Amino acid sequence: MKIFLTILILSISYSCEDSSNEPATRRIYIDDHLADCTGVGPQKCMLVKENLEDEFTYFYDNIGGFNYEEGYNYILKVSIVTIKNPPADGSSKKYSLVEILKKEKT
Repeated sequence: MKIFLTILILSISYSCEDSSNEPATRRIYIDDHLADCTGVGPQKCMLVKENLEDEFTYFYDNIGGFNYEEGYNYILKVSIVTIKNPPADGSSKKYSLVEILKKEKT
């Protein structure tokens, strides 16, 4: 009986796991300069937004596969995956470059 209950509990918990860990794809706009910001300590952050009419906000993370160059505005297509158990001082999202849609010198 204990084995049956253990198997039942494991199968229920497995079927209830979040299967929405599929990467989301987003278009983001990156400003042409870095800004002073404070994360774990003082640092420089990219300024990003998802819509042209939005204000830029600090981006404390990295985008895998993307090498930022100051002096250019970017439009990127990025993949975003939610990290299930992020470190206490880390991001709950992992960003990866899919494509540079536009790179414009300012």
